[in-house]
Amino acid sequence: MESKIIHAWPVFAEGVKVWILNWKKLAAIYLLVYFPALILNFILLSRGGRVDFLWFTIIVIRWLLDALVVVSLIYALKQYFSSGPVGSATSNIKSGKNFLLFYLLTNVLFGLITGTITFIGIIAGGIFVSLIWKTASIGVGLVLTTIAIITCIVGVVYFLIRLSLSGFACVLDDLNPILALKQSHSLIKKYVTFTVAEYCLFFLAAFVSFVPLILLGLRKGQLSDTAAIFYQFAINAFIIPAWACVSVVMYKKLKEANS
Repeated sequence: MESKIIHAWPVFAEGVKVWILNWKKLAAIYLLVYFPALILNFILLSRGGRVDFLWFTIIVIRWLLDALVVVSLIYALKQYFSSGPVGSATSNIKSGKNFLLFYLLTNVLFGLITGTITFIGIIAGGIFVSLIWKTASIGVGLVLTTIAIITCIVGVVYFLIRLSLSGFACVLDDLNPILALKQSHSLIKKYVTFTVAEYCLFFLAAFVSFVPLILLGLRKGQLSDTAAIFYQFAINAFIIPAWACVSVVMYKKLKEANS
């Protein structure tokens, strides 16, 4: 069956439109959940990079807060597309936390899969490179080594893209981690180029949002860590909900195209 064509820009624009309609309530979710992380960031800053049990504890708490923000935003958008208005921040956080365990397990499994693929690629690439250098000239060895490295990177990135929507599948379709990974892998199978284009559009928009911080740093010579933390916290109240909106719309379009 011929694949349905999906264009990246209209999907991106639709996701931005959804964000514009709901940005206040989505930002409230981010700010309410992530404010404790702001405090934790300042604690880490005050410790001067010291690594110990407290550092590890803070990193784990921040990871949990990151996950809670995302599942709460996805749940809010799930409600928006199914019943209309986005509810209050507290109600979405309360309902979103019901998906937190499966979402975390999905991310852990995602990391294990991509990590394993990366490890195998490095080992296989190392063996291949060592054999090349034993049997080929320096010029040929350099060329083939470069090709081997690029091949490994492309392979890892390919799997990262194919599984990138597994967290959204976990919440939007209420799937367990294994089924969520399979769902993402299946939906993106015929639409890798579209997915890459969508991510490039969003990362470009996200980069532009940090241009003022970069320019301010260049103008003053050195921007304080405190100012950078505050700026990142504030701008992420817009960026992360916008990313969730674009990703949810992308997920829905992929499901429609694959149905």
